[in-house]
Amino acid sequence: MADNLDIAVARLDERVKNHDSFIEQIAKDLERMAAAYEELVRSNQRISLLEQDLVNMKDAQRKLSDRADPRDLAHNRITGLALYDVVKLLLAVGMGIALDHYGIRLP
Repeated sequence: MADNLDIAVARLDERVKNHDSFIEQIAKDLERMAAAYEELVRSNQRISLLEQDLVNMKDAQRKLSDRADPRDLAHNRITGLALYDVVKLLLAVGMGIALDHYGIRLP
């Protein structure tokens, strides 16, 4: 009977060791999961900061383009008017040359 008791105790001891090993493995897995979750949170925070920086840059770019547009429009209008005057002058010179070539005199 003592042998049976020793065998039962040995079996229980083996089961407890297996159970402890299993619990230790679960604890290690939980620690790894917690570390991975912390890294995920840090990554999400970095992504969030990058997204906010991108939004800020787009807003700043939009504000700059809003300020620059009226100046560009005025510049383009002035440039267009100057080109229009140059084209009118070239047409007048061309017509004068053509009229002179054909001997037509204007009063």
